[in-house]
Amino acid sequence: MPDTAPVTVVPAPTSPYAPIAYPPAAARPAAADGSVSARALGIGSLVLGVLAVVGAAVPIVNLASAGLAVAGTGLGIAALFLLSRGRGVALAGTITSVVALVVSVALALVYSGLIAAATSAALFSGGYVDESVKETIAPIDDAAGAGTFDAPVALGETVVVTRDGEARWEITLTSATYDALGEVEEANAGVDVEGDLDGGLEQYAYLSAEITYLGEGSTPLSSELYVAFAPTAHVFYYTGEVPARAPGTDLALTDDIASGETVSGNFLVALPPAAEATGRWTVSGEWTDSVYIAAE
Repeated sequence: MPDTAPVTVVPAPTSPYAPIAYPPAAARPAAADGSVSARALGIGSLVLGVLAVVGAAVPIVNLASAGLAVAGTGLGIAALFLLSRGRGVALAGTITSVVALVVSVALALVYSGLIAAATSAALFSGGYVDESVKETIAPIDDAAGAGTFDAPVALGETVVVTRDGEARWEITLTSATYDALGEVEEANAGVDVEGDLDGGLEQYAYLSAEITYLGEGSTPLSSELYVAFAPTAHVFYYTGEVPARAPGTDLALTDDIASGETVSGNFLVALPPAAEATGRWTVSGEWTDSVYIAAE
């Protein structure tokens, strides 16, 4: 058997230009999408803004609406900073929240003013009446007038305050003096009383009265009787609103009056010019409506 020569395997030559096989790239994980969270902030801003707008016009509720609007504004601004595109919802939420905040605060101030005005009118115009006290005020003479703004009681007539059916005060408003700056200056020597006439007030006027206390014991007049001037049926200028004292005896500063005692003096007010042409004096008890007295 002839000898067989060994076989040598020669590898095929490799071309330097053959493509190189690289291992497959690892799958890239989904990027943590911060834009999703940012869009959620924008949606939250819009929701809070809409809720705040809805509640802005409702008294009391608009205070909470202002808080929602502040939160909505904060979320909207944060979303706008985080998003590079697709910012429409965030922008709408921010604008809605800002508008709701402005409206809520403005209406809260308006409602507060209206409530304060209504409370003041109720307390100081005789509109608030304690039914448990059963106090009334009326002219002694039924023919003297109804005591309303349109049918005032004449100066010189006597009105009586009764409590629980018993006469407590008799008040006679005897006369009224207008444009009394000179007399007020004499009564307040060294005080710039003219300087206190501002805000549309241009004159002093005082009402002269005789008042008798008919109740038991003694009581300060100023705690149970209120005198004012009303240029219209719902606007009142009260004694004590200016620091000046009335000429003569200032009845608004009278000490305790004993039962059966009568005091005479004046009530001072500051008024707009020519208020006496259309206005009325008013007097009311602690728990009564006001009786209107003719200006002249």
